Amino acid sequence: MCPIKLYYNLLLIAIDNFRILPINFKVIFFVKLIVKFSISFLTIIWLFCIIKLVRRYIVENKILIKPHHFLDIIKLYGAGLDVFVPDEKMGHDFYRIGNIILKNKDVGIRLTIDSDDICTPCKYCKNNLCVDKLDNIAGYTKKDTYNKTLDRRIVEYFSLDLDRDYIAYELCSIYLSDVDFIYQVWQEEDDEKTKERYRLFSIGAKKYIHKK
Repeated sequence: MCPIKLYYNLLLIAIDNFRILPINFKVIFFVKLIVKFSISFLTIIWLFCIIKLVRRYIVENKILIKPHHFLDIIKLYGAGLDVFVPDEKMGHDFYRIGNIILKNKDVGIRLTIDSDDICTPCKYCKNNLCVDKLDNIAGYTKKDTYNKTLDRRIVEYFSLDLDRDYIAYELCSIYLSDVDFIYQVWQEEDDEKTKERYRLFSIGAKKYIHKK
């Protein structure tokens, strides 16, 4: 017999048996059914609340950061800086974001080409644009344009997704998987400076990944 037809026949038998039950048994049956439904419903509500709280925690503890800023933090960590201090002159949040990343390898990271959590309080950040001038990089006069060029190169090199969340440890591992990207990104800078960035980032990334 077909399983569906068998199930249908058993259901009909159950309904027929239910019809001949005394009224008190029917009441007990419905009470149990309501209790089970209520428990299931409350469980769903409870799980829904837990999911919302977890999502809220992730969003509130997620860092919005430019790809080259993340590298700068790890590079300075490689140079021996374990704790960052505020830059009162510039007013940016490099120290705060840097300290969060160094303390928690599992912190959520969302990448952006535009202004990030470091830029926002900076005195040179106006309408989400960096208005600081640049005079030491050939072909660039605006820091905003140059920084976005660096970030786009990093994103393209590693095929990073601006619409997904990473964790700091994961992003550091991606960068470390091919450190030569530094030479492809900082093309306009002096070779010695780029070599030093390469060296310090390599030290910082390995130190960060193995940090307990």
